[in-house]
Amino acid sequence: MDGPRWRAAILGSLALCLLLAGCHLLPTPAPTATPTLDPERLLTPPVPGTAFPRQEPVEGLRTYMTAALWGVLELDDGCLWVRSLHDKSRVLPIWPPELSLVEHEGRLLVINPSIPISGGGPVTEQAVAVVGEEVFMGGGHVSQVSAWVAGQVPAACQGDYFIVGQPESVRTNLREHSELFAWEKVTEGARTALLLRYTPTFAAQAGDLQTLAGELVLYDYQRCPQLQTGRGPGPVTLLWPPDWALQLEGSGALILDGAGQAVARVGEGVTLLGRPIAQEWESEIYRRAVQELPGDCCCTFFLVEGVE
Repeated sequence: MDGPRWRAAILGSLALCLLLAGCHLLPTPAPTATPTLDPERLLTPPVPGTAFPRQEPVEGLRTYMTAALWGVLELDDGCLWVRSLHDKSRVLPIWPPELSLVEHEGRLLVINPSIPISGGGPVTEQAVAVVGEEVFMGGGHVSQVSAWVAGQVPAACQGDYFIVGQPESVRTNLREHSELFAWEKVTEGARTALLLRYTPTFAAQAGDLQTLAGELVLYDYQRCPQLQTGRGPGPVTLLWPPDWALQLEGSGALILDGAGQAVARVGEGVTLLGRPIAQEWESEIYRRAVQELPGDCCCTFFLVEGVE
C-alpha cells in the first residue's frame, strides 16, 4: 500500500480502533454481497442460554470497519466476551449474520458454515473461534447498537460492543500450524511473551539481506519482541531462526542465539542482519503473514539471521 493510501486508512480508522489489547489497522477489503438470511433464526440464540447477538442481514453490498481486536473469547453469565490479554477489560462482539455458535463435544465453537468440510467431516473444520481460547477479528468499537441487535443482548451482556467485520476476519489468534512460522509462549510469573521462529518457506520469500538498527522492545500488549526503529507507522515485528530462544528475567528479556548466548537485550540498541517482508497488500506472502501471525505481532516483519 503506498504512503498516501496507508495514511488515509490510518486516519479514517483511528476513531474506531478499540484499545482493548492494543490494536492494528487492517487493509480495507472490497465490499461483498451478503446472502439472504432468516431474521427470526438470527434472533434465536443458537445455543440455549448463551447470547450470540448478530448483525441484521442486509441486501446487496456491505461495508466494514477495519480496526483489529484480539483477546480471549470467554463465557460469563451467558455472555460471550472478548477479554483483553493485557488487562481485565472486555467487550461484547456483535457477530456477522453468517456466523453461528455450536456446542461440540463439550466445547462452544463459533463456526463459519461457508468453509467447506471434506466428506461431511467434523464441524471443527468450520470453527473460526473456540470459547476459552484466543481469538482475532476485524471490525470497530461502538457504545450503542441498533434496536434490532439490542433485542438479542440480555441485560447482563450490555456494555461496550465490537461490530465484527467480514466473517473471514474472524480466526484463532494463535495458529497451531503454519507453513510460515512457529511460536513459543514464554511465561515468567505474570509476564507472558511470544517468540516467533520463521520457517525456510517464509525465508525463501523474504527480501534481500540487509541490516536494521533500533531499540529492542517488548510491550505488554504486544507479546512479540519488536524493533523500534523510529521510522514508519510502528515497530517492526521480529521473527527469529529456528534454534533461537527468548528468556524473561524480571522486567527485562534476552534473546539467545542457537548456542545459548545472549545476543540482544530488551531496552537496548541493536543492529540486526536479516531479510524484510515487503509491506505490500498486493503481495501474497505479506497477506498470509498478516492473516496467520498473532494479531499482537503485526504488521511489519523482519526475519533475523544474525546480530552485528
